[in-house]
Amino acid sequence: MGEPYYGGDFRRDLKVGTPGAIRAIYSFTGEIHWSFELEVGSPAAGVLGTAGGIVFAASDEGYLIALDSKTGNALWKYQTGDKIRSSPISYSIDGQQRIAISTSSSLVTFGLKSNGLVVIGH
Repeated sequence: MGEPYYGGDFRRDLKVGTPGAIRAIYSFTGEIHWSFELEVGSPAAGVLGTAGGIVFAASDEGYLIALDSKTGNALWKYQTGDKIRSSPISYSIDGQQRIAISTSSSLVTFGLKSNGLVVIGH
């Protein structure tokens, strides 16, 4: 049986903790366009970019975060009440776009409205 591969080297610094960041990086140059710092990063949660210019990401302390894809500015965040170690997904029901994310104990879904996100299931 082989060894698990976690996609990187996860180490915890007891003085610093486990900070993380969501970054927009130019693929040709490697230059960082913007960076959104997280107090506690999640090595298991990916990001979701939408055609509408929103990037959804999660933090280990339970926040689902919506960022402006051009600037990295936070548009919205929601505390789910539990650790998030998964990536957000997007889907549509009857033409309405929805976002969902699983936590350690639940599945949280959101409906997109013109004035922001609304929780539709938790």
